Amino acid sequence: MAPNRWGLLGVSLVMFMAGLDSNIVNVALPALARELHQPFAAVQWVVLSYLLVTTAIAAAVGRLGDQLGKKRVYLAGTLVFTFGSLLCGLSPSLGALVAARAVQGLGGAVCLALSFAVGGELVPKEQMGRTIGWLGTVASVGMTAGPTLGGLLLTWLGWQWMFLVNVPLGVLAYGLLRRSLPGPDAPQDLTQDWAGMGLMALWVTCYTLGLTWIESAGFWNPLVLGLLGAAAIGAAGFVAYEQRVAYPFLNPRVLRHGPLSASLLASLLVQGVMIATTIVLTYFLTGAAHYSPARIGLLLSVGPLTTVLLSPVAGYLSDRFGAARVMLAGTGLMVLAGLSLAFLQPETSDRLLALRLVLLSLGYTLFRTPNNAQVITLAPLAERGLVSGLLMKTRTLGQITGAALVGSVFARLLSEAGFADVSQASVPALVSSTQGAFWLIASLALAAAALVYASVRSSSPVFS
Repeated sequence: MAPNRWGLLGVSLVMFMAGLDSNIVNVALPALARELHQPFAAVQWVVLSYLLVTTAIAAAVGRLGDQLGKKRVYLAGTLVFTFGSLLCGLSPSLGALVAARAVQGLGGAVCLALSFAVGGELVPKEQMGRTIGWLGTVASVGMTAGPTLGGLLLTWLGWQWMFLVNVPLGVLAYGLLRRSLPGPDAPQDLTQDWAGMGLMALWVTCYTLGLTWIESAGFWNPLVLGLLGAAAIGAAGFVAYEQRVAYPFLNPRVLRHGPLSASLLASLLVQGVMIATTIVLTYFLTGAAHYSPARIGLLLSVGPLTTVLLSPVAGYLSDRFGAARVMLAGTGLMVLAGLSLAFLQPETSDRLLALRLVLLSLGYTLFRTPNNAQVITLAPLAERGLVSGLLMKTRTLGQITGAALVGSVFARLLSEAGFADVSQASVPALVSSTQGAFWLIASLALAAAALVYASVRSSSPVFS
C-alpha cells in the first residue's frame, strides 16, 4: 500500500486549521469586548461555545464516522467548519458570533475526532507512527502560529479575518479530500444509540461548565457543586445504560480494555500537566519575575517549537521501539521536568527555565505522538472513529481538568498566604504557591507514567 499523499495533504490542512483556531481567537477577546460593547465575561463565550460543542460531541461524531463512512462524515465536517468560519467573520453581534462559533465547533469536532483515524488509513501500518507524528506536528504549527497570525490579522484587517482566513483553506482541503480519500465506506448497522450519545454530551457539558466556573466562583459555589454532581451522576448513569442497551454508542469492551483505557486516561493527565504549567508559569513570570508579556510569550514558545521539531522523531521512535516504551520515557521526562520546576525562583535565568521547558516538551512529544498511534492501533477498524473521538475528548477534558485543579490549588495556596487576588500577591507568596502547584503537576505526570507502565506490562489483546 503506497501512502495517499494528496489525501494526507488535505488532512494536514484540516489539522492546521483546527490547531490554528484553538489559539487564534484568544488574542482578540479584549478587542471583541471593546468593539462589540460587551463585558469580558460575556465575550469569553466566544471561546467557551466552541469548546463545549467540540468536547460534548467528539465521540459521537467519531462513532457516526464508523457507521456512515469516515469520508462522508469527514467531508461534511470540513464543510461545516468552513461555513461556520464564514458565519463568524460575518457576525454583526456577540450573540451571532457565539452561535456561529458553536456551528464552527460542530465541524471542528468532526475534524478533530476523525483526522487521526482518516490519516491512519491512508498509509501502511508500519508508517502509522510517523504519519500520526506528522499530523501532530501540523496541528502544533497551527497552535504556535495562532497568536502571532491572530495579532497580525487583528492589527491589519480586523477581528473578522481571524475567522475568514479559514475559508480558502477549508475550500482547498475539501477539494483535496473529496478527490483523494478512499470510499466512501459502505454504511454499517445504522442503529443509533441516541440516548447514550445524549447522556454523554450532557454529563460532559455539566463537567466542563462546572470546572470552567471554579476559578471565578470557587469550588464550594452551589452552582459549581450542582454541575459537578450532575456530571458524576450522568457519567455513572451513562456507563450503566451502555452496559444494558442492545446497540451501545460506546461498547463496554472499550472501557474494559486495559491498555486502551490506560492510554486514554494518561492522555487526559498529560494534557492537564501541559495547560497547568502554562497557566502557573504565566502568573509566576508576571508577578514574581516581572517579565514583560513579550518576554513571556517568547519564553513559552520554546515548548511548542520543541514539539513541532521533534514530533516526526517521536513517530519514528514509536515505529522502531514500540509506542508504549516511548510513552513511558516521555512521561518519565515530564516527571523530572515538573520536579525541577518545583524549585523555581525569581532569579532563575532564562536559559535554565528554557531548558526545563524543553525537557517538559520533549517528554510531552515523546508521549503524545506514540499515544496517538497506540490508541488508533489498539482500536479495531470498525471502532477507530469512535476511539479517535474519545482521544480528542480526553485531551480537551484534560486541559479543562488541569487548568481547574491546579489553578484552584494555586489560588488556595495564595489565599492561605493572605492574598485573595493574584495581582496583589507578594513575591514570596507567588514563589511558594508556584512551587506547590508544580509538586501537584509532577504528581499528575507520575500518575500518567504509572498508567503507561501498566500498559507496557499488560499483554492484553486488542479486544478480548
